[in-house]
Amino acid sequence: AISVDCRRFAVGLSDGNVYVRDAASGAELTRFTAERTRTWVRSLAFSKDGQRIASASDNNVRLWDTVSGDEVMCLEGHEDVVTSVSFSPDDQLIVSGSEDRTARIWDCENWMEVNCLRDHDEEVTCAAIFPDSGRIVTGSKDNTVRIWDVHNRAEWPRLKGHVSQVTKVVFSPDGERIAGCCSNGRRIDTSVSVLDSKTGEELTRLEGHSAPVTTVTFSPDSRRIATGSMDHTVREWNIANGAELNCFRGHKSYVESVSFSPDGRRIASGSDDGSVRVWDAISGVEQFCFKGHSSSRVYCVTFSPDGKFIASGGMDRTVRIWNASDGSDLRLCEGHEDSVTAIHFTNDGCRIISQSFKGEFSTVTQRYVYRSMILVCDALSGASLKGIDDGNELDEVVSGPENTCRFRASAREEETIIEDRRSGKSITWFPVPFVVRGEHKSGGRWAGTDSTYIFLIQLEGDVEHLYET
Repeated sequence: AISVDCRRFAVGLSDGNVYVRDAASGAELTRFTAERTRTWVRSLAFSKDGQRIASASDNNVRLWDTVSGDEVMCLEGHEDVVTSVSFSPDDQLIVSGSEDRTARIWDCENWMEVNCLRDHDEEVTCAAIFPDSGRIVTGSKDNTVRIWDVHNRAEWPRLKGHVSQVTKVVFSPDGERIAGCCSNGRRIDTSVSVLDSKTGEELTRLEGHSAPVTTVTFSPDSRRIATGSMDHTVREWNIANGAELNCFRGHKSYVESVSFSPDGRRIASGSDDGSVRVWDAISGVEQFCFKGHSSSRVYCVTFSPDGKFIASGGMDRTVRIWNASDGSDLRLCEGHEDSVTAIHFTNDGCRIISQSFKGEFSTVTQRYVYRSMILVCDALSGASLKGIDDGNELDEVVSGPENTCRFRASAREEETIIEDRRSGKSITWFPVPFVVRGEHKSGGRWAGTDSTYIFLIQLEGDVEHLYET
């Protein structure tokens, strides 16, 4: 999770520890853990005022003071693992989703459960509060997306019809619409459903892809949607009538990520074919094709806040910055040791925060070891400012980016802890997979996983979508 002012970020780990770090330097500010359980932290959210962090681990939601690291409150009520947690825009409410098939609403003033929403038939994988703080949207493995009234638990007409698990919920920037898509499940679902967030009615179903949709995003004016698919195409849709405006063909493999420019006139897409392509969203013409990622997969792509630059990350372990006007390769950010799977610009456009994550089979422990790294780069020079690295396999020493210490990795039951070799101080350790959740554009929350890779991370604040499956 990233604070609203983008100055801090929090990382939750597999034994219940949460680290809060400075986004510019990577320095550890504080850490906290639920000593009673020490179980996986599946979700994190900053309050809008930055004073609290909510965490989801075991069957509870915990509130922490971001300065002292003290546990403020433990919200008990769920009967199974909590999978998702988020604050309302006014910091008055918290919503949590759980494997117990419920979503619960908590009052942040008296820490009481306000409502319990029980109608899902399977695990609730994502839950978020609308910008007006009056409604909640939930997604579930029962293939439905539902909207609820916060105060009386009344359910708006539900979105149903997907034949696979709803793995992504995208809110339009104005908060008026929701788009839901599926990218896994036993049956193939190639459609995207658009739901009116006020009435809960399905406005349209976007059909045209011949393979599952992997990524979806709204235009800045909330009038169009761009989708990417395993059918190698990027498509642009008119939300009002569901008409396909453009079908962009050129990628030779799965499209992993799409992003609108801030003015909505261009669409950038990243693909497993190793290219980043920029399309004219009005004429449908391909403007540029960037191939600087050494013909390896491109997992994430995003525009800078001013629209002048495009940043992309891929399997070649690099972050590249491109000139959005002429397609020239401007800067290369290095330091990652694994595939870059998440990327975004800070609000001022001066820094880029990227994440890499990979699972490898350890011949020492005979199990998969998960390694991740968060790298902060200067967007103007491409210089690596700070890297937080989980290290390598058991007892192998790896060097982080320039000006960081050397790390030592050692096994502890189900995780591998990373220590400063000189001081012995714990730095971080390998995270573990979370469950699939959704996306709330206006609130800045993202999430999603599978059993091996972390696909999305959760953010807060006015930020662009940064990671796609």
